[in-house]
Amino acid sequence: MAKTTRREFLTEIGKGGACAALYDALEIPGRAGKDLLYSTHPSPRAPDLKAGWLSPPRTYRPRTRWWWPGNAVTREGIAWELEQMHQQGMGGVEIMTPWKMYAEGNIPYLSPEFIEMVKYAIQEAERRDMEVAITFGAGWRFGGFWVPPTQRSKVLTQGWMDVNGPGDFNEELPEYRLPAKARSSLSAGFRSEAPDENQILAVVAGKVSGDRLDGSSLVDLTNAVENGRLRPRKPIRLSTTNVIAPRSKR
Repeated sequence: MAKTTRREFLTEIGKGGACAALYDALEIPGRAGKDLLYSTHPSPRAPDLKAGWLSPPRTYRPRTRWWWPGNAVTREGIAWELEQMHQQGMGGVEIMTPWKMYAEGNIPYLSPEFIEMVKYAIQEAERRDMEVAITFGAGWRFGGFWVPPTQRSKVLTQGWMDVNGPGDFNEELPEYRLPAKARSSLSAGFRSEAPDENQILAVVAGKVSGDRLDGSSLVDLTNAVENGRLRPRKPIRLSTTNVIAPRSKR
């Protein structure tokens, strides 16, 4: 016989105690009270505990994500689906607008008709003591055309290029390029309609020693940038091998 560990022993004891306590609280008939370690007299709160277990308050009921593909919904369909979820004990839903799935009946996201459908869903849910939440945007993304450009999500990336010196540098600064075989959610070459798209935030030059960038050699050239190019008041002389590590964009 395998030796029982202390952890296993305590786990099994806890299971037995929990089951016995539940039997007492719910007044399950047919149990042999004399065989239990607990009193055969039910707790005065047993009826309340049983009622709460069978019909818990909304706060303790499960929720579900409610998919609205293309927002192709109707008032009749909304009421029917909420009723089905209510009958199964659901406490709330989260409305999610993914891709268009149907050829007809789609409602544009955030249109007046869409807002009316959401209001109707909230009203019907409230009638059934259910809650309604809604995602921040259509699909998985956060944001869209309704978000001002200055408040949109941004990503900070960098572009780089190797330069051999000594010599003068007067070229267009490099943009970000997704490395080969790299796994990234940032699509190379992506362009949005934001006016600050691909804005250069900093330009730095530094010396490469072997396979490392010499931190002590870094030079800030941001003030010399004009229209995506380095246009210094005086020529920039680069000695030996340098790397321009500039194109930080958002």
